[in-house]
Amino acid sequence: MKDFTTYLSTAPVLIIIVASALSGLIIEINRFYPDPLIF
Repeated sequence: MKDFTTYLSTAPVLIIIVASALSGLIIEINRFYPDPLIF
Protein backbone atom coordinates (compact mmCIF):
# COMPACT_ATOMS: atom_id res chain seq x y z
CA MET A 1 0.00 0.00 0.00
CA LYS A 2 2.94 2.31 0.67
CA ASP A 3 4.17 1.86 -2.89
CA PHE A 4 0.68 2.70 -4.20
CA THR A 5 0.54 5.96 -2.24
CA THR A 6 4.03 6.79 -3.48
CA TYR A 7 2.86 6.18 -7.04
CA LEU A 8 -0.16 8.44 -6.52
CA SER A 9 2.08 11.21 -5.23
CA THR A 10 4.59 10.99 -8.08
CA ALA A 11 2.29 10.41 -11.07
CA PRO A 12 0.85 13.98 -11.17
CA VAL A 13 4.37 15.35 -10.91
CA LEU A 14 5.50 13.25 -13.88
CA ILE A 15 2.41 14.27 -15.87
CA ILE A 16 3.13 17.97 -15.20
CA ILE A 17 6.79 17.57 -16.22
CA VAL A 18 5.95 15.75 -19.46
CA ALA A 19 3.12 18.15 -20.35
CA SER A 20 5.27 21.25 -19.74
CA ALA A 21 8.16 19.82 -21.77
CA LEU A 22 5.83 18.92 -24.64
CA SER A 23 4.12 22.32 -24.64
CA GLY A 24 7.51 24.05 -24.52
CA LEU A 25 8.67 22.00 -27.50
CA ILE A 26 5.53 22.90 -29.46
CA ILE A 27 6.00 26.60 -28.60
CA GLU A 28 9.63 26.53 -29.77
CA ILE A 29 8.68 24.76 -33.02
CA ASN A 30 6.00 27.38 -33.64
CA ARG A 31 8.53 30.13 -32.91
CA PHE A 32 11.03 28.93 -35.52
CA TYR A 33 8.43 27.70 -38.02
CA PRO A 34 5.47 30.07 -37.49
CA ASP A 35 2.92 28.49 -39.85
CA PRO A 36 3.76 24.93 -40.93
CA LEU A 37 0.48 24.62 -42.84
CA ILE A 38 1.72 26.82 -45.70
CA PHE A 39 4.48 24.39 -46.70
